[in-house]
Parts: sequence; structure tokens; C-alpha cells
Amino acid sequence: MVSRVEACLRDRFPERSRLAVRDWQLLSTGWESTVHAFVQDYVEDGCHRREDLVVRVYEGLESPLLPGRFEREYPVMKRLAAGRYPVPTPHLFVDDPSVLGAPFMVMDRIQGRTADEVYSQAAPAEREQLLAAYCRLLADLHRLDPATYSADLGLDVPVASVAHQLSTVRALAGQTLQDEFGPVIEWLDRSSRGIGPVSMCLLHGDFHSSNVLVDGTGKMHVVDWTLATISDYRFDLANALLFLDRENQRRRFVDEYRQLSGSNADHLDFFGAFVCCRRLALLGIILSGNGRLVGVRPGMGERLAGRLDRHIELVRRHLTQLTGLRAPDPTGR
Repeated sequence: MVSRVEACLRDRFPERSRLAVRDWQLLSTGWESTVHAFVQDYVEDGCHRREDLVVRVYEGLESPLLPGRFEREYPVMKRLAAGRYPVPTPHLFVDDPSVLGAPFMVMDRIQGRTADEVYSQAAPAEREQLLAAYCRLLADLHRLDPATYSADLGLDVPVASVAHQLSTVRALAGQTLQDEFGPVIEWLDRSSRGIGPVSMCLLHGDFHSSNVLVDGTGKMHVVDWTLATISDYRFDLANALLFLDRENQRRRFVDEYRQLSGSNADHLDFFGAFVCCRRLALLGIILSGNGRLVGVRPGMGERLAGRLDRHIELVRRHLTQLTGLRAPDPTGR
């Protein structure tokens, strides 16, 4: 693997002489990819340079329900980095699976911890600052011009409307526990009728504190852009709220977002119920052993069984609070 990545880098950057890859290590194993860290040394313009990089290998299969995820991450991150939005700078994307057995991307390594880890260990006063900075990341993202990114995503701006998003979650729910999801889908359909159109935004698609890395200087960087799309900003906002444990945190986050963005952030009951339903449907598919349908790595259902019980219960409880309905149980219990 090391020699093949080294060869790809030499081919991509012929102006760099004596390019070598060293200190290779497995960094993390996620739902859809494996991440390895390494150091790249080379000489350019007579100067010796060193870069700390990672390679993200997309070992999950292409998803028939969530297509195009792996191909979109690189161009979106490249444009975000060029516009100085805080993401790891991507350097290379190889879609030829013969090189490493799956498509992969090389990008800068962010030395740090997740925002979730930093927040849990912070003093109360620091937590207020962290929550505000975390919220600012989302508001800043939603201020970007979505038309700039539509070609990278292969989307026209109107495509990922509320109706389009509902069709996606309906397809996901149709793959698992259909009888249990039916009343929730009907509730979402009814509730969506009173929601008027808003200006579309670039969305992360899975914005939460474990997808934000905090480096040694305290700067936050957003990672994992495979679900990026253009749609209603409230989908991202509701997803961020889902991963905040306490009601007072959620209230502060919404207030901060409204102040930073100037948006009303209304109809959050609908958007909150939507992200809960989507989350439970995804987990139901994965835990039932059909993760290939949503592009996760083989065997993830068995690995996750029993490890997400607390998270699932929190999501189910939140969905019931928002809709008054019994929430589906993706564990099948």
C-alpha cells in the first residue's frame, strides 16, 4: 500500500523530487472508510519539505440509495479549502480501485481531537465558547454560494428540495421495518405541506461534533463530506441538534445560529423528526446486515451491534417527543 500511494503522489506531483512516504500507520476505521496517516518528504524549488498527510480509503460499496458519495467529497473539499473554509486540504483523489482495492483520497492530516471529545473535557466557561465556535462553522457554511458547488455535486440547485429529501428517506425506510416507519413517514408528509421554500444552501449532510476536529491551536476543521448536497439549511441544523444531549444546549445552539445567520430557523419539529427518521432507517439497514445498500464497509452491522444502544434510544425518544408517535427500533427488539 505504501509504495502504491507513493507512486501515485510522484505521478501527480512530478515537480517534486526525491518524494518518499514514511511513518505509515492506521489512524481510524470508520463506517465507510479506513484512514491511514503518513509523512511525505520531498524537494521542491531547492527546499526540503515535509507534510503530514492521511489517505482515506473508501472501502464501502457504492450505494444505490445514496449514490455518488465518494466522488463528490474531493471536489467539494478542494473548493471549500480554496475558499478558506476550514477543511483538511485535499491533494489527490484516485477512483481506480486497482491501486488500493478501493477509491481513495489523500489530504492534510489534522492533528487533534473531535469537538465532541474536547467539549466533554472542557470547563463550563470553555464549553460556551466551543459551542459558539461550532455553531459559527455551520452558519458560515450556509452563507456560501451554493451555485459555486452545484457542478461539483452534480446537482442543480432545486433538486434536493424538501420533497426530494423526503423521497430519499422514504426509500431508506422502505428497506427496513416498513410497518414501523409508515406512521412516521405519513407524519412527515403531512407536516411538510406547511413548509414554504427558502434559499438553498450548501449542506454538509451529516454535521455533528464527531465530524469536527479541533487542532492544537483550537481551530476547528470539518471532515467527512460524502453526504454534501444543496438543500434547506434546516436539515443540517436539525442534524447538529440531534447530537447535542441537553435541551439547554440545543436552545443555545438555535439562538446562536439565528443570530449569526439572520435566519428564522422555523419548523424545526419537522426537520428534527426528519433527521431522526433518517438516522433510524440508516441504522436499521446497517444492523440488519444490508449495509451495502447505504455504502458502509462490509461487516459493520455485526461490529456495531450493541454499541449504539444509548444513541438509538436518544434518537427514538427525541422522535417520539416531536411527533407523539412510537419510534421504530432499528435493533429489531
